[in-house]
Amino acid sequence: MTQLDAGTYEVLRARLADQATALARSTEALNDRRVETFGSTALELVATERIRTENNCVPR
Repeated sequence: MTQLDAGTYEVLRARLADQATALARSTEALNDRRVETFGSTALELVATERIRTENNCVPR
């Protein structure tokens, strides 16, 4: 039974890895089409500001 469970795990793991690869390829293709259609601009952080309110949160 342990041998069967290990084999099942490997099959499922391989299938999920294949689906992850296919998903990555399709998202890259979709992103390439988006860039071709709408163009692309680099995002950069220009500045940071600290916003204060009367009800500041205290991280815990």
